[in-house]
Amino acid sequence: MMFPAKPFIFLFVFLFSITNLFAADEGGLSAAFLNYCNSVRNYSLGRTGITQYADPSSSLENSALLTKSKRSVYLMYTQPFSNFDDLKYQTAYFNAKISEQVGLGLGFSMLNADNIEYRNSSGVLLGYYNSSSSYYSLGAGLNLNDALNFGASMRYIKEKIQSRDRTAMTLTAGLNYEIIEELSAALIIDNIIKIKNDYKFDQERENIPLKITGEAGYKILDNFLVNAQLEFKEYQDSIKFAVGTEYGITKNFLIRSGYNTRFKEWSAGLGINIDIGNFDYGFGKISELGNTHRFSLTFIF
Repeated sequence: MMFPAKPFIFLFVFLFSITNLFAADEGGLSAAFLNYCNSVRNYSLGRTGITQYADPSSSLENSALLTKSKRSVYLMYTQPFSNFDDLKYQTAYFNAKISEQVGLGLGFSMLNADNIEYRNSSGVLLGYYNSSSSYYSLGAGLNLNDALNFGASMRYIKEKIQSRDRTAMTLTAGLNYEIIEELSAALIIDNIIKIKNDYKFDQERENIPLKITGEAGYKILDNFLVNAQLEFKEYQDSIKFAVGTEYGITKNFLIRSGYNTRFKEWSAGLGINIDIGNFDYGFGKISELGNTHRFSLTFIF
């Protein structure tokens, strides 16, 4: 079977160009819980998948995809690492297309850590405490033309440890471009603007890093998709690469796999699609942190 050369040439040029746009700086970073991929489908694809709308979580990762959304609710639950029983992460997200050109999304995510030991300088156990990290998001997508979509989302972020908390508000922007029917590209700039940045415990302020992600997704066959992604993150000294594949055994049953070099993580999963929604499962392993199992339900109405 012969494949057109032009899409593959674009795929190489697009990804290579992103790597040369930015160089990392030294410094600290915070809000690490934002790295927890909200989309179970995308997680199974090596954290790729920002070029395709598959469920509301797709537009939670890339607001430009809100223009392709259906009115639906997405619910996700995971225990991020099997070696940490008291760590839980959950997401709820609603999106809807309100006109031919505009889509809106509203979401909430929370990471909870319970029963954390509190000890003094001598190592004596003084008790236990809980911590939480969460954010609310409000996003909008705009269809600029038949091929190009733009989106932006605002996040209100809050972390709490014992009686102390810190907050921030950031803006993320994304583009999605359909080059040909089989090939799409996306660019996301996370935390491009810090609208409110009081992100500190006591007097120690930490930075929420800028993150730039570029991706191309190509449908080799009607039921076989390949994604390739590059990611730059401020204060880190290298560009990271991820790849993901999705294969439809039937129209309603799909299997996925991927690898992400930032997390040194292999992942896999499956999706089951029916008329009223989707069920997705993702599995991954991050070195010594243990396995992770992720589940999501989507309801379309």
